[in-house]
Amino acid sequence: MLTNVTANTTHLLVTQATTGYNLTTPVNATQTLELRVTNWAYGVQIKCVHLSGGAARLVRLPEGTRRMELIGDSLSAGQYATLEGISSYSWGLMYGLGNVEFSITAYPGICLHDSNCWGE
Repeated sequence: MLTNVTANTTHLLVTQATTGYNLTTPVNATQTLELRVTNWAYGVQIKCVHLSGGAARLVRLPEGTRRMELIGDSLSAGQYATLEGISSYSWGLMYGLGNVEFSITAYPGICLHDSNCWGE
């Protein structure tokens, strides 16, 4: 499930009305919440996370053994893609490497050097 979480709001990711929840997955199976942030330089502040069930717990995943940064253009940024950055080829490439901490620095219409490189 993909969602946009807005500042100063309460966001319910799963409710009893969520179709398919615990119907195709065992009740005690591990559920993963992955938080991806586009403005990470500003920091992310989460007031609280509520878990249901006595055995429910929140754990931090271990950091990847490698760190990579992809620098790119409009294709890397996912311009015109359904989910923009996370449906771009660069996201699939970096995520698919597995066990990698990565960031993608890519903007549509940007050059890797100081010049006007769009519309020419």
